[in-house]
Amino acid sequence: MNHCGCNDWQSTHRRSMLRRQGQVVPIPRAVLEGESAGMCRRDFLRNGAVAFLTVYGASMLDWGHIWEAASAQAATPGTDPIIVSVFLDGGNDGLNTLIPITGSDYAAYASKRPHIGLAPANCLPLGGAAANPDWAWNPAATGFQHLYDAGKIAVIPSVDYMPPDLSHFHSRAFWQAGELDPNPATGWLGRWVDQNGAADNPLQAVSAGWSLDGSLKSATNPVAVLSSVEDAQFTMNNVWSDPQLMVDTLAGLSVRSAANDAMSAADNAVGGAVNVASRLSALTQPTLPPHGLGYGTTSFDQRMSNLAWMLDSNLGMRVACVSYDDGWDFHDSQVSRQAQNLSRLSTTLAAFQADLEQRGLGDRVITLVWSEFGRRVEDNDSGGGGTDHGAGGLALVIGTHAKGGLAAEFPGISDADLDQWGNLKVPTDYRQIYTNLLGDWMGTDPAAVIPDASSYTPLDLVA
Repeated sequence: MNHCGCNDWQSTHRRSMLRRQGQVVPIPRAVLEGESAGMCRRDFLRNGAVAFLTVYGASMLDWGHIWEAASAQAATPGTDPIIVSVFLDGGNDGLNTLIPITGSDYAAYASKRPHIGLAPANCLPLGGAAANPDWAWNPAATGFQHLYDAGKIAVIPSVDYMPPDLSHFHSRAFWQAGELDPNPATGWLGRWVDQNGAADNPLQAVSAGWSLDGSLKSATNPVAVLSSVEDAQFTMNNVWSDPQLMVDTLAGLSVRSAANDAMSAADNAVGGAVNVASRLSALTQPTLPPHGLGYGTTSFDQRMSNLAWMLDSNLGMRVACVSYDDGWDFHDSQVSRQAQNLSRLSTTLAAFQADLEQRGLGDRVITLVWSEFGRRVEDNDSGGGGTDHGAGGLALVIGTHAKGGLAAEFPGISDADLDQWGNLKVPTDYRQIYTNLLGDWMGTDPAAVIPDASSYTPLDLVA
């Protein structure tokens, strides 16, 4: 049996196993992820594309227990609110995502960004009930314009922590932890799961990627990492004439008597994977969002589509984290590179929101979009123009219950408005987003999750 791409998976999995900290113990597990239109999950499994689910928790959970807990959740109609966190890795430039197009702010913007500044006439206006003539979207962010005009985006135009140190590693860790700790034991959503989650259902908190998102690090209750392996396929001569026989044979590995402990572990990993994937295949199959708002073909699209399906399957998921694949650290060639990312990101998130609403989940899900920091106000002339690390990034809260419009102060970009290093000032601390979502959306006490929560006045993000 050949496992194409095996070396890549093995090296990644070894890195996963090396990430053990404290009582966070990864157990190799697998479920099915990803599909194309018109292909059921059992067919997708038979065609060889599988995903790996790694369970992190304080106790060792066997396959049967994991599935029984998820099945019990699925048997009860879900009504609880859900947070989906989408991370833009690298530090997205907020000022070229949402552009000031009038008055002194635009004059300063045009002066400070001679290489990458966007003309107001080419940008997308902010319409709908929260129409705002002072701002416009990047021309590529058509999905964001659609969501904003429908009243489904709250914009936080300059959010960070103080004092900002502009380190990718530190900034990301701080946001994930919900505190200024560069090596936190737990993440803010992981602590929420510890306070409000279950001890036996890792699908309650899913990180859609190859590694555990720091936001989901928990101390007691289990969480999961679900990752797609598009190119990994099982193939064997003379088997595909009866693919069900191959599936049944692989599933049987988990119950046979193995020659040694290592072989037993391997049998359980493969056999358990197929068993859980087969059980998932019996759940409601995904449907496509409305015409014109469909997903693309990238890995990010597939993960967001699969996430909508998992939420619809009601397996008890309350929080999920996704990282956008392509980086946002544009020190050069920013205009074209950011446009490509914004086009894909905004279109996919508009499709995801439409997908949720079509499934009847629109009233249950809030999507938070964030990046670890913003960029310098002044551009550079490297490779056609880019921006270096700066303070005050842009964050978005998306959903039918998002309070549409600009939800926080913009500090201005004239010389007198900037800090001593020429960066945006930071009127909003990122924990003001968290305290609002924890309290007003999840209905729980922010003080149980965010250290010194009372110091961070919640923003008004939820309608």
